[in-house]
This record gives sequence, structure tokens and C-alpha cells, in this order.
Amino acid sequence: MIITGVGAFVALTMPWLVIIGSFLIIPGLILGSMPTAFMYGIAFALFCLLLGSFLSGVPLNVMSGAATLALFWTIPQPGLTWARGMLASLEEPDIQSNAPIALKGDILLARPFEGRCDALCAALLKTPGVTSVRVQTLRGQSYTYRVVPDSTPGKRSTVIGHGLLEERRYDASDPLAPQRALEAEWNLMMSEGKALLQSDDAPEPGFTIAIEHGPAALDSKPRSGRVDWSLEPSAPHRKALTITDAGEQVLLRQSILSIFAPAAPLLIGTSGGIENFRFVGRVCGSVTEGCTPRFRSTGCCSTTPAFRAA
Repeated sequence: MIITGVGAFVALTMPWLVIIGSFLIIPGLILGSMPTAFMYGIAFALFCLLLGSFLSGVPLNVMSGAATLALFWTIPQPGLTWARGMLASLEEPDIQSNAPIALKGDILLARPFEGRCDALCAALLKTPGVTSVRVQTLRGQSYTYRVVPDSTPGKRSTVIGHGLLEERRYDASDPLAPQRALEAEWNLMMSEGKALLQSDDAPEPGFTIAIEHGPAALDSKPRSGRVDWSLEPSAPHRKALTITDAGEQVLLRQSILSIFAPAAPLLIGTSGGIENFRFVGRVCGSVTEGCTPRFRSTGCCSTTPAFRAA
């Protein structure tokens, strides 16, 4: 108890020592497990005290150990039950296209983040048959982009994104050579009498590409003010990609639903990187609909939605 108590105090008050120990692997693992070991040790000692009047020796240790595990297995179960029910209620079946989706005409790109034309917008504009891309965000921003002859009047814009419109030498040995080739193709097109035109008009879209990355429900809020140390699950989060045609028929849908909840049995885990490393009273105990649903003590399952344009 003294060793785990001192270790837990050091780990929680000086988490940077855990990071340093992680470079040596074993010391980092030992120090990082001290808060959990101390928590289990306290519970084990209490059960030994309570059962000491009835048992002794090996039976006392076995029963106290079993009671400790049962306690920390039971505590998170209400939250995990809620998380399972919430994931089931929000789940939407994935729809996979049997053939490449032939994008053409006017495209609406709806997403929660950047409203300017980025690498995805540029890739859509380079797709044969696509005439315009309207980028719309949750904040109501909406701009339509077209590649037009340089002599066309109107407001000019540039594509944002690494490598776009940057002067660089093409290197075939670069691991990102295919991406660099596309960037070079775009830059060459822009230098040969083409321009990227930005306007406020909103043509009727032939296809809509909707990207979601945020709360899975409009009223989704953390169920506790301090999420890291709450026994309640977090608000459900959704990552999704949906492509629909002009008739609002869903051609492709891939999504990931996730909820962070206390693990079973209960653990004190770690989170963040070097700049924001911290201990948390919850780990990724329940996650996902959209990849193989499972409940486990650490880590999250993930997948990357993708589509192909013909």
C-alpha cells in the first residue's frame, strides 16, 4: 500500500515522469499503473477488514480479491448499459456502392469545418464532368467554386492545402509522390490560363457529399462537467460520410459512432500526448457502431470512410 500510494501520488502530481519512464518502457508501465494499483489495494484492504471476522489466511485473501474485482466490474455497468442503448438507437446501416460513383455536374460539399476550397474541393473540381463545387459549413457559410478560363470576370480564390500552389521540385522517391503528382497537375492547370472562381450563387446540386464530425444528436452534451473523471459516459460522437444524388437517394454511407465510458473492470488510464498527457478516470470502454462493435478496457476501434469517383 505504501509503495503503490507513493507511486500513485508521484504519477498523478508529476505525470511528466510517466512520459520519461515510457521511453524506457518498463518504468513507464509500472509508474502509469500505480494509480489503479493503489485504488484496487485500498478496496482489497477494506474487504479484508470487513471479512476478517469470518475468514482468515488464504480464504480471506481469495474472497477479498474476488470482491474487489466484482466491485470494480459492477461500478461501470450502468454507464456501459446506457452507452450500448444509445449506440443502438443512433445506429444507421452503412450503404456501400457496388461500383464507383460517377460524380458530375454541380456538387454540394456539406461539412462542419473549413468553408474554403481545400484539397478535396480541388480533387472534385478536377473530376471529369464536375462543373462546380459548393462548400457549405454548419455556420451557414456557403461558397461555390468553379475552374474557369483566366479571362472570366469574377472573384478569384486559391486552394488551401499542403503542396497546392507551392513551388517545389517533384521527387519520385517521395512516399507521397501520387499526392504530389496531383498537386503538380493542379498547379500546372492553374498556370496555363485557368482560374479558380468563387461566387455566392447556389446551383441545384446533382450530388451531395455530407461529412459529419461532431455530436451524434442535437442535444448531445457531456453528461458530466469533468468528463475525464466521471463514471457517466460521454455524449455520443459521430463521424460519417454520406453521398446522395439529386433525388436524395443514398448512394454511399459509412459512419462511426463512439462513446467514451469507464472500462470494466474500472481502471485509471492515461490520455493525450507529450504536450497534454494526463490521467483519466475513464478509458475507451465502449465504442463504435460502424466497425466491429465491442467493449474493451483500452483503445478504440476506427475506420476511414472512403469513396471513389469514376
